[in-house]
Amino acid sequence: MKSLHARNLIIPVVGNLAGGRALRAIGADVAARGERVSTLYVSNVEFYLMREGTFDAFADNVTTLPRNDRSVIIRSYFNGPYTYGHPQWIPGYFSTQILQTMETFATEHARGGYPEYLELVTKHSLPLR
Repeated sequence: MKSLHARNLIIPVVGNLAGGRALRAIGADVAARGERVSTLYVSNVEFYLMREGTFDAFADNVTTLPRNDRSVIIRSYFNGPYTYGHPQWIPGYFSTQILQTMETFATEHARGGYPEYLELVTKHSLPLR
């Protein structure tokens, strides 16, 4: 991380991922450099965006990011006593890390995509084991 930071390869941003500025500004900056977003880490914020009804705005923002076929979204799914046990869950751990290409996310979103959170965290997830 320190090496990436020293080379100005990490862009920390505080903002609303479903808002009209933060992700779009990142995308514009990355595109102006002639680069592509390789990784977008969202933790479990999509759970809250779906609950608040702002997930589609977030997904629209993600689709504007300059990407290639190797660009990915990393999300966290928190297993608990009242939640679905994710197929990639490893016993003994509270959270499951999920990887999906940005391209499959954008394509699925354009088709009407993810009506509920469970579909988001299971559909098109790349196997990590």
